[in-house]
Amino acid sequence: MENSLKVIGIGILIFFTLLITVFLFKVFSVKAGMAFIFPIVTLGIVFTALHFTTFRHHAIREELLKSGKSSEAVILNAKQIGTKNNQTISIDFSLEVSPVGIDPFKANVRHSVDMIEMIYYGEGSKVAVKYDSTDKTRVAIVSYIKKEEEKI
Repeated sequence: MENSLKVIGIGILIFFTLLITVFLFKVFSVKAGMAFIFPIVTLGIVFTALHFTTFRHHAIREELLKSGKSSEAVILNAKQIGTKNNQTISIDFSLEVSPVGIDPFKANVRHSVDMIEMIYYGEGSKVAVKYDSTDKTRVAIVSYIKKEEEKI
């Protein structure tokens, strides 16, 4: 859902950018070269902004996987927000992280899950996480933890 809204938004933006370009070209008799600078600059700014907002959580995740502290967490809530392709689902999780020697804390995490693995990410399931000890709002899911009866 989220990805399709981005695509629709980009399409609308491109449409209006081209409409403004035609308007500048026709009404103000702006030279063709000058009229096309506007859409190029506008689209460049928009795509740069989309790039940073879309990939920001990926950069945080990579940083946490390298340097975060390990812990277990229980899934309190899971809400599907969209699909990346036909096999991967994007989900917003509410977690209760329980580090050893520290009081448990709650965190919200966006994580992509393969459809085949969805059964392991239900409410009450345990996941391995990495968290930032200085900012407990920064948490990344590493993997699911199989229940004892599922282990072979």
